[in-house]
Amino acid sequence: MRPYIQFIYATLLRLQAGCAAVLCLAFLTCLPGAVREGAALKGPLLLNGAALLVCVVILAPNLVPTWVKRPGHFVHAAGMILGHWALTSLFLSAATASIVSLGLDETPSRVITTGAASILGGSGAALMLTGLILSVWTSDHHLDRHTPYALDAVPIPHDPMELRALRRSGLG
Repeated sequence: MRPYIQFIYATLLRLQAGCAAVLCLAFLTCLPGAVREGAALKGPLLLNGAALLVCVVILAPNLVPTWVKRPGHFVHAAGMILGHWALTSLFLSAATASIVSLGLDETPSRVITTGAASILGGSGAALMLTGLILSVWTSDHHLDRHTPYALDAVPIPHDPMELRALRRSGLG
């Protein structure tokens, strides 16, 4: 069950970062028109730059720390809650600031902001929950503490007699 939750967690992390990156890039493409209109862009530009940098770090697999990609210890629970809360807050602030700075009418901007907030906020809440579950549910809870993944430590037997013995032992 843990590998499935891990897959959902990794997919949600990429989904949230990808959605935020699309919104940041959409803001950057509309930036020349907003500059010509004289809109105040310091705050939205700073927020979108920071959010885009975080998105690039999350979407690049080698740059994300291991404890964020695969939380597997109880100590990681606080980092999961606080980190994903800060990440979701940054993405929501950047999306809202970029939509407001585009100068759209009230109805389209409200619809776009609500859609972005539902996607980013929903994936952020699901990330906090799955990250917390993965942090509390350690990966090596019933085998040797030095093995990174419990399933890797159990050899898969090919002989039917060994398979029966493994089933009787409780590990298979």
